[in-house]
Amino acid sequence: ITRNSESSRQSIMRGHHCALRIIAGVLLGSSHPTVSQMEHSHFKPLPCNNDFSMPCQPLDVGTIGTSPYAIPCGTCQLLDGTRTAATTNDTLVNFIGGLNVEGHFKILPPTDAAATLWITAPFVLVQGKLTVDTESFQDRLGAIHIELVVPGDGGDADVKMVPHPSNSMACARYENGACNVGKRPFVVAGGEVDIRGYAQSCPSWTILVD
Repeated sequence: ITRNSESSRQSIMRGHHCALRIIAGVLLGSSHPTVSQMEHSHFKPLPCNNDFSMPCQPLDVGTIGTSPYAIPCGTCQLLDGTRTAATTNDTLVNFIGGLNVEGHFKILPPTDAAATLWITAPFVLVQGKLTVDTESFQDRLGAIHIELVVPGDGGDADVKMVPHPSNSMACARYENGACNVGKRPFVVAGGEVDIRGYAQSCPSWTILVD
C-alpha cells in the first residue's frame, strides 16, 4: 500500500510470494482527532456479516462510478487480478470515489509473475473484512499494489466517515454523525484486514552471524 502526497510517497505494502513487506496500522494525514484517538472501542464487528461465510461474487469493474464504491454488509465481492487483465500484464482498478468495505472484499493477485494488479483510491474504509491472499494459491505469482491518491476532482479535504448503522454511536457526537479520518486514509473501524503474502515454507527469521 502506498500513500501518495504532493511531497512524498510512503511505501507500506508490496505483495508477492515470499516477498511481502507489511507495516500494519492506519494511515491518517490530518491534525484532527482520529478514529483511533476517539471512540475506537465503540466500533464493533457488524452482525450482518454472519462470520463472513457468504459466497463471493466477481466484482464488476464497470460498475465503479465516481461515488464511493460500497461493498454492502452481508455480501462478498472478489477482485481477481488475472480476470481483470484483458490486454496487458498490469491492470489498474480505480475506485475514483473511494472504497467502503462493509461486507467482505477479497483480492487475488494475477497468475503471471510479471503482472501487477494496481488498485487506487482516495480512501479505504474497512468496516467488514478485507482479504488479500497470495499465500493460498501457488499459481498466483503476480503482485498487488494499493495506492491512496488525491481525489480525482483535485481536492484533498479530510474524509468524513459515516459508520454503518450498527456502529452509528461511534461517531454520534460529531457533526452529521461522521468521524474525521484525515486525508487519504486507510481505516479499519470494527472490521478486520487479513493479508497473507508469505508461503508457509518461507522462513520468518534467519541467523545473521554464526
